[in-house]
Amino acid sequence: MSYCVNCGVQLDDSAKVCALCGTPVLNPNQPQSDAAEPPYPQTVVLPLEERKRYGAIIASLVMLLPILVCIPINYFITPGEYWSVYVAATLILLWIYFVTPFLIRRKLPHSPYISLVLDGVITAAYIYVMYHYNSSGSWFLRIALPMIGAFVVLGCILIRYLTKNKKAPSIRKIAYALVMVALYAAATEFIFLISMPNLIVDCAALSIFFTTAVLAIFLRFASDSKRFRAWLSRKFFM
Repeated sequence: MSYCVNCGVQLDDSAKVCALCGTPVLNPNQPQSDAAEPPYPQTVVLPLEERKRYGAIIASLVMLLPILVCIPINYFITPGEYWSVYVAATLILLWIYFVTPFLIRRKLPHSPYISLVLDGVITAAYIYVMYHYNSSGSWFLRIALPMIGAFVVLGCILIRYLTKNKKAPSIRKIAYALVMVALYAAATEFIFLISMPNLIVDCAALSIFFTTAVLAIFLRFASDSKRFRAWLSRKFFM
């Protein structure tokens, strides 16, 4: 065990100079060993969660900069126009979607449901901003809001199924997801028919409904039949 001749602090076996005052270490009875591990790490390694959090903070600052630039330009150079509102609303929407999950340190109970509901609320607010500054009529309340509500409800049902059936075959999970897509297509068609009865619709949503429904039935059959699932594995390497 060595001590600094200048300040008296205890030194590690690998120390060549005093970490406190910088005095060279001179101890003839205990030669320095280059192979000894230093008493503290040479490089600072942040945990993965902290690195993600710092990355999210940097992304937040990068997304905030265009907002701070566009709003004064819109106010002083092009007064009476609202293009900066669209820029700010879009960046805020992207920030909530992709950045905020990395800023939350602890997951809340039922966090998938809360995240989906919050995303639905933010999406509705974003569409309302576009509707308020750029449109007329009542399509937001009659069409956009019901469609967002249907998406959130069906998404929560899908999350509940996937949570309760974690060990279910992947084919069955895909089949259930396709059922939700089919139901959402049917709900979309129903909303348009109720909200705009005089509009001639092309039944595109119904086409999606029947296509996804047939595919879901096929996948459900494949998940229940071991022989058919084995045949798919041999043919398509699934």
